[in-house]
Amino acid sequence: MTKKHADFLLFKQVVDLVIQKQHLNEEGLKKILSIRASMNKGLTPALKTAFPNIIPEIRPIVDVAGIPEPQWVVGFTSGEGCFFVNISKAPLSKWGYQIQLRFLNIFVIWD
Repeated sequence: MTKKHADFLLFKQVVDLVIQKQHLNEEGLKKILSIRASMNKGLTPALKTAFPNIIPEIRPIVDVAGIPEPQWVVGFTSGEGCFFVNISKAPLSKWGYQIQLRFLNIFVIWD
């Protein structure tokens, strides 16, 4: 129901590409970089320098129609999660880069 849902949909696209082993070829790597450029804060300065011609993927439109039920608010306020695609240099890799998919969940406990 938030921008995080759009990040999840983009993250899911990267997972599908990795499952299909598309991250092992140049076209697949560029597709993942394009998706990563649309997530969170976009590409890091180092990735922008290494891949200057990457065009960000179009972000999915998330229609926020309102809170569907009170339990949604409870789940949203008691925990916070993050979907992240990390692309870093890996000299031993065929293309020189490594892709890591991460889901981080941070729980907040109120006393």
